[in-house]
Order: sequence, then structure tokens, then C-alpha cells
Amino acid sequence: AAAFIREIVRLHGIPISIVLDRDKIFLSNYWKEIFRLQGTNMKYSTAYHPQTTDQTKVVNGSIKKYLSCFTFEKPKNWSKWLSWAEYSYNTSFHSSANTTPFKILYAQDPPPLAHYGSQPTPIFEVDRYLEERDRVLKELKEHLSKVQVNMKTKACGHRRNVQFEVGDKVFLNYIYIANNQWFDATMKNFYQGTMDRINIRTDWEGSLQTQISFYKTIHSIFHVSQLKKFIGSNVEKSDLPDALMD
Repeated sequence: AAAFIREIVRLHGIPISIVLDRDKIFLSNYWKEIFRLQGTNMKYSTAYHPQTTDQTKVVNGSIKKYLSCFTFEKPKNWSKWLSWAEYSYNTSFHSSANTTPFKILYAQDPPPLAHYGSQPTPIFEVDRYLEERDRVLKELKEHLSKVQVNMKTKACGHRRNVQFEVGDKVFLNYIYIANNQWFDATMKNFYQGTMDRINIRTDWEGSLQTQISFYKTIHSIFHVSQLKKFIGSNVEKSDLPDALMD
């Protein structure tokens, strides 16, 4: 709670809405009441929803790789350039957001940097610092580009190229029903359904919003790789005769 106030509220104010992974701290009556009085919309995520949980893990993993490459090349003085590493990351273009993290936060691009050699300086230390800083920033952008390519390759390597139409019936990968106690991990490559696809999400590439008809405790948005098209006509449900019901 103290970290939330220090790192979020202090810098950006009380959020209008929060996406939560059902952490027990924010599920307490204390915080629920504070956010209710404030008018903050609490959006709870669910397990096996990559747009809220796995996506964050992937981003965190990419940042770790990004920093690992950086510290490997600067084993003795990496801490000196750590702030520039953060600046480089926040001002680099991210295809998932179609902009830079800096612009998302501040709604504008940062002022341009004075690059080495753009203007002469009589102070040797300044000249040397700008030269080294520009070299470090170039290396950081190269590292980030490699990490982003690896992320995309890894993410797309196991996905199927499938197309759906609005109104199609689809089956859902069995693993998304893992919240149920009877779930068997050996069934993870099986599919169950059906449900209507009702919308196409453009904010998350390749994601579909569905109308789930058999489980209401899981999220309604999935990547197309987790769905299979239902082929055939619907089987109408019929009631058993009373004699058999007894």
C-alpha cells in the first residue's frame, strides 16, 4: 500500500481505473472502500488471460534481457548509465503500443538531445561525456531491437494462422478452464465449447472477444491461437423422457 502511494499516487495521482491481478492487498475491504469513495474503477483480471497477466510477464522478461545485455557490456560502470538505459527504453518505439512509453505517459515526445559533434565545446570533459553517452544510447537501442525481435519470434512461433468471421462458433483451448478443480493438465491440447465470437479486438493484435456460454468465471478475450472454428450445425438439446429421468 505504501509503495502504491509512493510510486503511483505521488507522481500521477489517484487512478481512474486499475487492472488488478486479484492481489489480496487490493481485495481488502479497506482498499475497496477507499477506491469506491474515490470513484476508481476496479478491473479484476483472471487466470490465463494473457492480455493482463502473461503480457506483463513477457514485458518484464524483455526488460530483464535488455538490462542483461547492457550490464554484460558495462560490467564495471553500468550503474552510471542506468538512468540513460531507462530513458532509452521509454523513448523507443514499441509496436504493441504503436508509440513510445514516454508519449503514452506525457502525451508528447521528449525534447531532443544535443548529440555529440552537433556543436563544438571547449570543455574536454563535456565532449568526452557526450561521445560516450551517444555510444551507450546507440548500443541500448540495438539491444532493445534484438529483444523486441526475439519477443515477436517467440510469440508467433507457436501460433496458428487462422481466420474467423463475426458470428462464428468456436471451441476454446481446455487450459483456459484451469480454474476448475477437476481440470487435468494432460487435457491442455483439447478444446471445449461452443461460444459465439461477437467482436474483433483491434487494441490487442490477433485477439477476439467472445460470448462465453459455458463458463462465466473466465475472461471473454482470447488470442486466435487458443480457438478452433466449430464446423457443422448446432446440436439441439432435447430433454429426456420422464421415465428415463427417474
